[in-house]
Amino acid sequence: MIHLKRFSFRNVLWKDKLDFFVDFPLTGLDMGPHVRSSGSKTKTTYDLYGVINHHGFMMGGHYTAYSKSPEDGKWYKFDDARVTEVTESTVAAEKDAYILFYRLRE
Repeated sequence: MIHLKRFSFRNVLWKDKLDFFVDFPLTGLDMGPHVRSSGSKTKTTYDLYGVINHHGFMMGGHYTAYSKSPEDGKWYKFDDARVTEVTESTVAAEKDAYILFYRLRE
């Protein structure tokens, strides 16, 4: 899980939502350079399977999510009671990504 720090707390009176695009890979995230290994063949490649998005402002907003189905391999958007199929390019272009969920590649 990767948590993108979208909220900036400067002081008690000043808080911001950081609203910029983060380019994250859907497949093949290699964490090898960040893992210490004792020489064994440690697996370090991850594939994205879920994204939580925060739309709106610091004091109010709306959450949606994307998830890749393990059954059919398709991406779906979850927005309250509505679930719709989306493309990989839609997920990759999401500018409000907040939390990324990766699974270790087999």
